[in-house]
Amino acid sequence: MPSGRTRCRIVFGLMLIAALVWSLTAPASAEDHDDDFVAVRTLTVHFVDGKYDVSRSQRSQLQQLAAQAQGIEGYMISVAASAPAAGSDPADQKLSMQRASAITVVLRLAGVPVANLIVVPATTGASQAAYRSAVVTLLQNKGSTGQ
Repeated sequence: MPSGRTRCRIVFGLMLIAALVWSLTAPASAEDHDDDFVAVRTLTVHFVDGKYDVSRSQRSQLQQLAAQAQGIEGYMISVAASAPAAGSDPADQKLSMQRASAITVVLRLAGVPVANLIVVPATTGASQAAYRSAVVTLLQNKGSTGQ
């Protein structure tokens, strides 16, 4: 039986793979489907420069968002993570995906199915503070709201 740390790495790796697969098959962004979804709640997750660990307080906020989502019919959660401008582009993209994956792991452990997650690729041209954050948006399908 693998150690606790090894199990965490395995789970993290599987979640990263799931996030990557989903990002390839999911809509490019929530904005691409404004006609289909309405934003219910937005949460900004902040990271230490060059890191992808989700703080305890932000983990709690993500768990609350996941709990709120459970009561919404036709929901999706969009995760848009960015990385710092410094460094090589592949390293920036890796950090961005690690941040998105760390968030999706928290959401998955809080009961959000992979099918309800959209991982949006990192954006460029944002401020330095935006590069050290991710925007998590709880979306509801307009068909479920009667709009």
